[in-house]
Amino acid sequence: MDFRQATLTELRQNSSKLGDELAVVGLNGFVDTIVTPVALRSGQGDQFDPIPTITDFGQRVLAAAGKSTNLELYLRMDQLGGNGPIMAMSLLEHGLNLNYIGALGRFAIHPVFQEMATRSDVISLCDPASTIAVEFEDGKLMLGQMRSLDEITFERMQEKAGGPALEHALGAADLVALVNWTMIPSITDIFQKLITQVFPAWPAKDRIFFSTSPIPRNAPKRIS
Repeated sequence: MDFRQATLTELRQNSSKLGDELAVVGLNGFVDTIVTPVALRSGQGDQFDPIPTITDFGQRVLAAAGKSTNLELYLRMDQLGGNGPIMAMSLLEHGLNLNYIGALGRFAIHPVFQEMATRSDVISLCDPASTIAVEFEDGKLMLGQMRSLDEITFERMQEKAGGPALEHALGAADLVALVNWTMIPSITDIFQKLITQVFPAWPAKDRIFFSTSPIPRNAPKRIS
């Protein structure tokens, strides 16, 4: 049995227990725009031949050197993206209670996160980042605009949640999952302040801390 089948089996066996568990997940948020690159049009809408491979696309780009060119990207859909929201939606599908802290919209929750927001408690720190995902037969190119993620800081988390409310939410969680370290410039500072200012005040409890971030050496992997 491979790890995927083993995971699914364990989830099925423990599904009745998950409704009593609370997860706090963050910290990013992306709007993924899925597009197809157009090679040659024959009519309106989706009447076109796509550029089939990344190699073909690269050759079109290289051929434009010194001349410039125009490449059409045909919109397929906008969808929820980012490690945090994708993980959060998976946990919701398995019945966990969820608090989400992340980049979901500055003044209002972006439409792609509305379903998640109706099924969980959310705290939005800033606008989501965006990715244009150019899809080919042999892979995809993901072109990101991530400036808004600069606003994800420990101070912004305290401001939006309220200091005591943030500490309570994290301390009450059975799972704390803060992900996507490569794209959040302040993530190291966030972890350091959680370790020194928040973790010591947590009530004693068996909980799991999950992260794809390079947690500082003095941070325990499992916190009780």
